[in-house]
Amino acid sequence: HTGEPLCLASYPSYNLVTFMDDYSDLLQDESNPLVNRALNGIYSPGSTFKPVTALTALSEHLISGDEAFVCTGVYLEFADIGYAPECTGIHGALTVSEAITASCNLFFYQVGNIVGIDLIHQYATTLGLGQYTGIELDESKGRVASPEVKAQFYTGYDAQWYAGDNLQAAIGQSVTGLTPIQLARYCAALANKGTVYECSILKSISSYDYSDSIFERTPIAENVLEADDEIWALIRTGMIGVANESGGTAYSTFGGYSPTVAAKTGTTETGSTTPDAVFICYAPAEDPEIAVTVIIEGAGSGGDYAVPIARRIFDEYFRQEGKMQ
Repeated sequence: HTGEPLCLASYPSYNLVTFMDDYSDLLQDESNPLVNRALNGIYSPGSTFKPVTALTALSEHLISGDEAFVCTGVYLEFADIGYAPECTGIHGALTVSEAITASCNLFFYQVGNIVGIDLIHQYATTLGLGQYTGIELDESKGRVASPEVKAQFYTGYDAQWYAGDNLQAAIGQSVTGLTPIQLARYCAALANKGTVYECSILKSISSYDYSDSIFERTPIAENVLEADDEIWALIRTGMIGVANESGGTAYSTFGGYSPTVAAKTGTTETGSTTPDAVFICYAPAEDPEIAVTVIIEGAGSGGDYAVPIARRIFDEYFRQEGKMQ
């Protein structure tokens, strides 16, 4: 509820004690330890973006909470022109909350085709994605997919925006690239029912002898995405299901965990042989206090690798707060 990071972690890192002696070697290190990935790393969000697409469609009354789409494993709308993207399984009929829980690509292909990129881009930027967070440190802006952004990366035929681009953008692929701090702030905004706080590491300023208080920070709401409580409840239900239902992609780590966690996993295609693992989550789901984002480059499944790290963070936070049950 403040936009104040509790922790910004980046790895590989370096030893501050020997930093000057090691500097030349660090510059040549192919793992780029001098890059603060939490603030400057740009990653595809993958399926962690799906709540944006759901919010857009629900808020614009293009789908309803009880409307079901059928996942047959392959999206055939554009099969006649040779484009038939697949899902990770065959999920059958799913509502929006169920589709978030199961992370059904095909559901969000259908919704992305209905909604279109302009609205998806609008809602994503309102939630702070592809935008500076306001933190008093060097950070990258990132980007949210759009025809204009795609044209910056490709030329000629490849630079055009096609119907299939709507589908990929809807599931957090295409040319969308976000920083971990943006994803954490976005996750907090989902927890806060749309309030996007400016990030800051500056708590207060006192005079040199601490006799006078010069500045005390108060939270600053940068944006508010207005949506009905029923819509936020649908998103939250789907994210709770990710961590607490047997079909959820984080259930193996968070099933039965207390306090209740709301979450979304992502496994993002990077062009390399192994995808990045992405995970966003907040807790307690009913009265949120903390939002966490974990990204591991080249790790593969977000559920397998990023989720256990988030659990250890929650374990420590709630133990210190005396709220572990």
